[in-house]
Amino acid sequence: MQSQNVDFEQNETQDDNDHWPHPHLPKKLVVGIGAIFLLLTGIFVGLLFGQNPNLLMQKPVENKMVEEKDANQEPITDWQTYKNEELGFEIKYPKEADFQQITSSPNQQYKIVYIGKKQRDSGRTERSLFDGYIFYISIQGTDSIEKLSQDSYTKAKQNCYEQTQFTEVTDKLIALKQAKTYSVVDCLGNYTENFVSNGDDTFELTQSYVGDEPEYSEYKKITDQILSTFKFTNSPSSKSYSEDTTIAGQKRYVSPSLGVEFLYSVKQSTTDQTTINVKEIANKIYLYAEGTKPESGQYLEMFSKKANQTLTDALAEQFLTGDYKNDCKVTAFTHLVGDISDYPETYSRANIEVNGEFSGYDELVPLLAKCPSPYTQSNGVSYFISDPDHPQQFAFISIGQYAIMADVNNNIAWEKTIKFNK
Repeated sequence: MQSQNVDFEQNETQDDNDHWPHPHLPKKLVVGIGAIFLLLTGIFVGLLFGQNPNLLMQKPVENKMVEEKDANQEPITDWQTYKNEELGFEIKYPKEADFQQITSSPNQQYKIVYIGKKQRDSGRTERSLFDGYIFYISIQGTDSIEKLSQDSYTKAKQNCYEQTQFTEVTDKLIALKQAKTYSVVDCLGNYTENFVSNGDDTFELTQSYVGDEPEYSEYKKITDQILSTFKFTNSPSSKSYSEDTTIAGQKRYVSPSLGVEFLYSVKQSTTDQTTINVKEIANKIYLYAEGTKPESGQYLEMFSKKANQTLTDALAEQFLTGDYKNDCKVTAFTHLVGDISDYPETYSRANIEVNGEFSGYDELVPLLAKCPSPYTQSNGVSYFISDPDHPQQFAFISIGQYAIMADVNNNIAWEKTIKFNK
């Protein structure tokens, strides 16, 4: 079958692409002589069998789109390998294909391009691809794969043609990680979108393929093989990561470098569909609602201390310097604040408080100005914790006046699941 042309020069402006269902694919529809020939053939067959010739043309591609095959059936030992140490991934591609970087930081994009023999023989190799394949690797920031895949799918449905065929967004494994995928037929080309995350980075992997049969099926198969070689090279031992737990919708966030982990629920309830994101910046880990800034959410901040030092002594030494010694004090928890008792009994808990009397928030504000901010207890929940099994570290927890849950069914907040692991 002859598919529509695919633009592989990326000449459209970003504004144009923002309104198009898929930014990698062209806006110009080119119908070749081969397509006209197949159209006439389809009409002839339709007259014989009483069927829609367009459906006859699309049916083989539809089957190809939903068919699951082992992409590793053929050897790829002679392929080239591209490694990206900064983003922590590598991918293999046929030696006859061309690897290119399209854009640089922060949203880096790469592509693997192969121009088929028919197009090379035609001499028309400068712009629109009508015989070959393109595999795109795009870094899409920190949004979840659920949000990115659904946004991309919705945009394609809104902008493609009435005859365009879609598979639903489904789960799959890419590089041993949970991923989202869907495929599109007859929307200025045929392509498959894949979304997978590694740490704070979300990758969009796009397979685009175009040409006559039998080349078309071969190009589709090669992009599947390219996808099967994609893997992450930064191991969990060196980079922070989130992983699914046995509880639906719950994830475990692990930061080997900061030496801490915790659980959180991506969705806070069946009625509240807000997505919770996690972002690690320096020695802080933020939990925040998708679409807002990390700094607007809750967070933990990691600190170091001497192994033989109590938590209260460490706070006094590191925070109550200069005038803070007279205006502020360190207190160990001897009563329940924000249901602190949910922590293991061995954990130490303490707070920095103002050293003075006050009868309301208005009287508290000038006293807070004399103590270290934001580490002094105010009208929101915040405190320090430490674990004697990991005596060289402690954490500051900033919660505020609302909860982010780790287990919505059992009413457990994320901060109550914190474990030190360094």
